[in-house]
Amino acid sequence: MLVLREVTVRFGALAAVDRVSLSVEEGERRALIGPNGAGKSTVFAAVAGALRPVSGRIEFAGRDVTKLSEPRRARLGIGRTFQHSSLFTGLTCLENVALAVRARRGLGLRAWLPRGRRAEIEREAAGHLAATDVSPDGPAGALSHGQGRRLELAMALAARPRLLLLDEPAAGMSAAESAELASMLRALPPELTVMIVEHDLDLVFAVASRVTALAAGQVIADGTPAQVRASPEVQKAYLGT
Repeated sequence: MLVLREVTVRFGALAAVDRVSLSVEEGERRALIGPNGAGKSTVFAAVAGALRPVSGRIEFAGRDVTKLSEPRRARLGIGRTFQHSSLFTGLTCLENVALAVRARRGLGLRAWLPRGRRAEIEREAAGHLAATDVSPDGPAGALSHGQGRRLELAMALAARPRLLLLDEPAAGMSAAESAELASMLRALPPELTVMIVEHDLDLVFAVASRVTALAAGQVIADGTPAQVRASPEVQKAYLGT
């Protein structure tokens, strides 16, 4: 599904990602872990198309996408959530997700639609909200932090991605909210490929089937959660032991 071959991303003289290679199979739940500055979000940005590598190759679904723009990659099926909120806080939760559905269908945000078409879009949006346990009513700006993150997940799912990139989805959540999120992620369709950047290791080890650990822009471990948890390099660089 996704292959990175010797990918390097630089900011001036700094190699934020240094010759990273990894492959993700269709339907896999892959987590990227590592300390701050390890290069995790930069890898995501390179995969999504927000940053272009200075060297290396990125393949998605058997196609070289290294030079494709972010919108073109999104149309191929790469979806993404961000570390910081991207909600329309003055709109209801249903309206937020309906906008994501309209965008996927190539409909302008203000384009007039017949009542039946609007109802169809709202039904789909309501389904995504139900899957993430978010009420459709009330402004998005009134949600708790954890509920807002779940709404962002619903919006990402509305794009119907083949590969979903979740950038710190549990950031700012309580332990209970994080556990609920882990249950939701485990319940996602099995054919959906998911990559997660996350500092909450309880969530990572509960959801991921495979984990890649980064430090200083390089891969230091890759394997099952148990293998990565036991890695001396990971314990030294990330777990502090």
